[in-house]
Amino acid sequence: MQAGANEMKELNDGLPAGSRSLLIWATVISGAWIIVAIPVALAYFPPPIDQLELNELGDFVAGASAPLAFLWLVVAVFLQSRELREQRHELSLTRAEFVNSREVMRAQAEEARKHVEMIGTQTALLLQAEGEREFDAHIAHLATRFRLYKHIWDFEDLNGKIEFRRPAASDSDLTMILAVQKALASTRRRFLSSKRGDQFLGLEAKYPKDWYRTYDVLLACIRAQEKLNGSARAHADAYNLNTLWEDMEWLLSNTPELVKKRNREVELKHARSI
Repeated sequence: MQAGANEMKELNDGLPAGSRSLLIWATVISGAWIIVAIPVALAYFPPPIDQLELNELGDFVAGASAPLAFLWLVVAVFLQSRELREQRHELSLTRAEFVNSREVMRAQAEEARKHVEMIGTQTALLLQAEGEREFDAHIAHLATRFRLYKHIWDFEDLNGKIEFRRPAASDSDLTMILAVQKALASTRRRFLSSKRGDQFLGLEAKYPKDWYRTYDVLLACIRAQEKLNGSARAHADAYNLNTLWEDMEWLLSNTPELVKKRNREVELKHARSI
């Protein structure tokens, strides 16, 4: 009994108020019909019920229960139609929730895309700033080498020392590097214009190790410059590093000892990479 009562309570709790009312009224009408129909049948319809044949008793029960069957059929159809309406309503709500969820997901995806773009922009800015700091550090190093290693420009050929106009040590980094580049270009032009190719047998560096260290710093500046873009690259281009490299490369390629030094450095780097 307790289990049946609990099941009925759960059933009623899951029904809308209108459906519960309909079930209550249908139950009341059914009970009233049974209470009224049986005494009336016993009192007013001869022969007495205990004298009826089985088939006659069956007909009596069928006739008495027919209105109840019709009543509960109507109730069942009504409850089913209401349940279908509720299901359609729930489906429409689910569909609307799905549409809302899809819009939320689309908005979240767009927000995530913007966040990724922002992170990419910030990363690019950080890399650019890091590249600028790296370039400035190499430029300062190169200018310091030019200030301190004035002796690296002492080269000689068979006819004596190469002339080189050294810039002032107080110049800024840009002025110092441009002055060295200009002096190297002028020295190269003068030297080539005064020598015949068949008489030139190569140069001799007085301080090849210090010269090559400075050349290495120039290569580091050029590598750092290649990582820059935009205004930072335009600022770096003002140093004319590629032109300076061409002039220093001319000195290196015409100095056998420096060529050997570079070949040894290349072999060492190759050995370290294996």
